Amino acid sequence: MQPNKTKISLILGALYLGVSGTSMAASEPFIITATTIEDVEIEETTPLSFGANIFITTGSCTMDAAAPPTADLQIGKGADDAEVGYGLLSGDACIAGAKGTPGVYTVSGSAGSVVNITLGGITTADFTYVPDSSAYSSYDGTTGADSMGALSASATTTDTLAAADEDSAATTQHAIGGELVFTLGGTLTILQDLTPETVYDAETFLVTVTY
Repeated sequence: MQPNKTKISLILGALYLGVSGTSMAASEPFIITATTIEDVEIEETTPLSFGANIFITTGSCTMDAAAPPTADLQIGKGADDAEVGYGLLSGDACIAGAKGTPGVYTVSGSAGSVVNITLGGITTADFTYVPDSSAYSSYDGTTGADSMGALSASATTTDTLAAADEDSAATTQHAIGGELVFTLGGTLTILQDLTPETVYDAETFLVTVTY
């Protein structure tokens, strides 16, 4: 009698497939790493004030905060002098040509990190405030010349904190690693007659800074 060659062939095939499947399996341990960064913080360096320059009748007044002294903004941009118009008031609700005090704010966190800045305003029965005049320090990542930018009053602005190697006391560079500075002026709109000789300081506006 002849051997059953078909049956033998099927058995060998099953054994071959079994060995192949076992050789393709692997298991290895891997490591996960994570590095923490500093919390982002914001500090009021100079409070924003329109001063005793506001009329009691309806109208609007705008404070210019678009061109602060470069030293105040912690950027190197040539001579450190006050730029023309910084703090000046204009409009029909204030003494035109008088000076207010723009707000100055310092953001700090992990050097070289990108941050998102969102500005809020104020709406009351007496007045509204919109932070639509501003400046912020924009760093180039080296000890070279930096620049100023303007924050959006209606959307989030993205900026980068100064790198650790940007601080150079030997030049006009004033960047401090892990910081950026911005200023705020803006438009105050009087909605109804105000009380003379009265300080209106009970309202606050929100500034949000996140990574």
